[in-house]
Amino acid sequence: MNKFLDEPIQVTLQKWDLNTIPLVSISCITYNQEKYIRDAIDGFLMQKTTFPVEILIHDDASTDKTANIVREYEAKYPNLIKPIYQTENQYSKRNGIIGRIQRGRARGKYYAMCEGDDYWTDPFKLQKQVDFMEENPQYPFCCHRFKILNESDGEFRDEYAHNFYNDADLIIDIDLFTKIWITQPLTSLIRKTVLLDILPEIANYKYSRDVHLFYLLLKRGNGISLNQFMGIYRWHDEGIASKIAPSKQVKNGYNIYKELWEKNKTDIFLKRKLMHYVNKCIANSENFPFAFQKSVYFTGIRISTNRNEVIRLTKSFLFALIRSIHN
Repeated sequence: MNKFLDEPIQVTLQKWDLNTIPLVSISCITYNQEKYIRDAIDGFLMQKTTFPVEILIHDDASTDKTANIVREYEAKYPNLIKPIYQTENQYSKRNGIIGRIQRGRARGKYYAMCEGDDYWTDPFKLQKQVDFMEENPQYPFCCHRFKILNESDGEFRDEYAHNFYNDADLIIDIDLFTKIWITQPLTSLIRKTVLLDILPEIANYKYSRDVHLFYLLLKRGNGISLNQFMGIYRWHDEGIASKIAPSKQVKNGYNIYKELWEKNKTDIFLKRKLMHYVNKCIANSENFPFAFQKSVYFTGIRISTNRNEVIRLTKSFLFALIRSIHN
């Protein structure tokens, strides 16, 4: 990396020519997060780096005071904070336009993400990740550890994969990725060249989620998660995921991994993950209409290699058929 500064300096104190291209683009998408957005933006502004950054905030037509708070920061740091204020909610269109907008205006070599209700805690987060990526060009992305903050009780919890860390950084391959959810977007630093390379493929998926982003990145090479806690992921009632019923989450998982497997049928790890969701759907079969259960059954039969599993699937399907007849 061409060193811009001799030592890391807080980004708010850096002075760059207006034509300087930032090394890192920070993407922050927010909607009705007035209680949290200051923590997110303060986490960006406290970063100490040797390189320039840009902060791309997309307010998705918030109806609370979120946009006003962003405007306050924009007025104070106009050379750093580059917001978009939507007048019509874009997420509700479910067409991925927000991501395309954010990626399309990012100028950096690296693309960092943090939703408006999450935040960073280490002022050297970006510097550590960039240093690693510059020294290890074989990695398409770099993550780090995080804590989960449950807003309902104020307690911090370990991230999902905490048992997989020893005393070293954690290498992420597809096998590990399909065993446990390692990370969250707030921890990720992605090479923009690789990100742009996978975008046409992501567009082919109806159920595109963060899963697809990381899976397709991993098909380009293993990722790494630095064994350092540098961010907070919030659980709260206003979050999108928190509003999804458990049975709906199971159904979404099945649809996501079924579609992924259908486009990557040689991947034994995806097959294993899909079978996991087939089994979860069966365990929750009373919550699903018969047509969906039928789809789950035939998917399970197609991918199962275990005779006892086939028998169990068949029994479950027959019980579902009987229930549908009686109903």
